Amino acid sequence: MWLIDTYRWNDTIVAWYKDNDSDHFYEYDYNTCIYAESTALAKRCLDRGGITYEPITATDAYDHDRAVLRIDVPHTESFEAFVHHIEQLCKYDVRLYNADIPPAQRWLYDHDVRPYDKVRLDDNNHPRCTSRINEPSLDEAEITIETERPIRSDPDAPIQKLAVDNNVFGGSEHTLLNDFTTYIDERDPDAIFMQHAFRYIPYIAQRIQHHNIPFTFHRSHPTSIEYRGGQSFFSYGNVFYRDYAVRLHGRLLIDRNTYLGEDNGIDGIIELAKLSGTRTQHLASRSFGAVTQGSLVRELIQANKLVPHKHKPLSEPMSLAEYTTADKGGHYYDPAVGVHEDVAAIDFSSMFPNLICQYNICAESILNDEQPRNNAPNIPVSMNTETGLLANVLQPIMNQREHYKQRPDGNQDRIQSLKGVLVSSYGYLRYREFKMGLAEAHMAICAYARNHLVEASHIAEEHGATTVHGLVDSLYIKTDDINDQTVQDICDDIHDTTGLPIDTDGVLDWVAFLTSKTDRRKPVVTRYFGVYHDGDLCIKGLKAVQQSQPDFIRSFQREAIRTVHKHAPDNVQRGEDSYAQLIRRYTQRIPLKSAQSLSFQTKIRKTTYDTNCVQSKILDKLRDTNIPVRPGYTLQYIRSDDGVLLPEAYTGNPDRDAYTDHLIDALHEILKPFNYTKNTIRSWTQPTRQTRLDTYTERPPKIHA
Repeated sequence: MWLIDTYRWNDTIVAWYKDNDSDHFYEYDYNTCIYAESTALAKRCLDRGGITYEPITATDAYDHDRAVLRIDVPHTESFEAFVHHIEQLCKYDVRLYNADIPPAQRWLYDHDVRPYDKVRLDDNNHPRCTSRINEPSLDEAEITIETERPIRSDPDAPIQKLAVDNNVFGGSEHTLLNDFTTYIDERDPDAIFMQHAFRYIPYIAQRIQHHNIPFTFHRSHPTSIEYRGGQSFFSYGNVFYRDYAVRLHGRLLIDRNTYLGEDNGIDGIIELAKLSGTRTQHLASRSFGAVTQGSLVRELIQANKLVPHKHKPLSEPMSLAEYTTADKGGHYYDPAVGVHEDVAAIDFSSMFPNLICQYNICAESILNDEQPRNNAPNIPVSMNTETGLLANVLQPIMNQREHYKQRPDGNQDRIQSLKGVLVSSYGYLRYREFKMGLAEAHMAICAYARNHLVEASHIAEEHGATTVHGLVDSLYIKTDDINDQTVQDICDDIHDTTGLPIDTDGVLDWVAFLTSKTDRRKPVVTRYFGVYHDGDLCIKGLKAVQQSQPDFIRSFQREAIRTVHKHAPDNVQRGEDSYAQLIRRYTQRIPLKSAQSLSFQTKIRKTTYDTNCVQSKILDKLRDTNIPVRPGYTLQYIRSDDGVLLPEAYTGNPDRDAYTDHLIDALHEILKPFNYTKNTIRSWTQPTRQTRLDTYTERPPKIHA
């Protein structure tokens, strides 16, 4: 059988096992402990609170022996409350360890098992891992819902329609809920996916209870399911809003609006849970960085090291000059503005994770004094060469991704999930929530990346190539007679010099690098487009890849690029008729498009705006319908003849002029490198008329009698 999940039930841990025919649930008595640094303050506070402890010596994450106090948690059910009580007793002035590992997760570590391990039960019914190669087949169901009114404004709004995959349930609310619950009971899916699941599953449960229908989303140990609200937060300069997670017992619930749930299926999420050893529902409600964090915590526990709670490692002091030199980020080459033919795109594969592993970059290796050491180029940071914790975490993830890339059929979901972890691992080194985050680690990675990108450019030049653009971990190069063998030779030499895997994304028939919209003399590193030899599009920074743009505009710009490609780069003018026909066809279709195709997307960063911007107008519309708004909400709107409207209020009267302007802007982005102006493109949107022969002849004046 396979171990699927664990969760708390009173003071026990419940393990969910699955075999080919059925599901099994075992309850285990379990007690865990935390640790506090052994100081006079800690002992005094714990004695005052009547909390018993045992002085011991343990190893911390940086291989230092620490005198700590072992504190047994009296009740597993109230683990978080007990930790919070100790923090208050000590006035948050005592370092704690292992204090944020949920008991259900710690139980997995203590038994050395991971989710989806194939296990056998010993005489005490405790699991023992027998294999991590195969995994169970889980039945996943996708639920969609339609309500009479938005539940943000009316939590008791009736349900109009429910669907599970392709099975639609309608009729009166009682009828559709009865049919829905019967279907779920009979099918009994292992995993439920849903947009805004953490908001809608409690709502559906409440409506089911309202109609007195006997049903629960839990498979075992049922309990009430309630909406817990959400939180706005900052991340990478943006404001986000996330609903607090809802967990099911004996069934997996995946919210499509979380980082992991948005683009990943059950296979990808299972892969990440297996590698990190983290429970599926806990992992799926968070970001890719949680995989790195979970893997690191597992490594620390298995090495019998203390897991820091809220304290972070301290950086070594730097002078202002040193800090300015060291903290630069990645390197880039300004693009050569204009249109270029036969350009090869080469890219370091997982550059930052490979740098971490190759040079052992992490807080653990930077803060100790062990020899020998690697000195990061041109900055005052060095690392010892012995493989550290972070390298042990990332190397299996990279190996697994390469394994699946060699066998892509049926593994695309896993490949993309693993890529998300590797991409985020670099930035997570400086994230405030990362337990071993250190600014110098981030600086060292960037220093090596800058150095290797310059080396790669020089090697390409030695082969007679010219670098037309470079960005952090990728280069765009061209030669007089480029071919696949030339590009491969360049990649091989770069790999031999840097030790990093590098590959080509392909050769572009042509690529156009654009200038700034506000300064035509200034190149922009992230705005370009082109077409590969195999016909695939290469698009960065244009409307076609901006989530804020309507589907209607994005599909138009992609079609425009393919239309231009038929004539680019030398005979673009010959395609004017086809460009004009294309934009006229799209302008004529504007009134026929659905609300979904015409919807723009914007993020609400605050609840009040000083100017009469689009966000301010949307907020006014929402207040009129009593819908509360929190910073971080992503909302949709449509431009209509009646102004800015919410999609549900759209009645089929789009602002044709506004959407035509967006189409003109989208086509101008494509034709600007070929010296077309907006006025020329705008003239193509005007109605055409049949030309008559006498238009070109001089007509004599009429003579009236």
